[in-house]
Amino acid sequence: MWATASTAPSACMMRFLLASRMERLSSAVTAFSWSPASSE
Repeated sequence: MWATASTAPSACMMRFLLASRMERLSSAVTAFSWSPASSE
């Protein structure tokens, strides 16, 4: 009971952090791929 109660929030937090990180990574990749394209 304590295991599920303690792991549930952490799993949700990990998923949230992963989602935000992937979102930030994708935006960084698009910005990085756009800058060389504009210079060329």
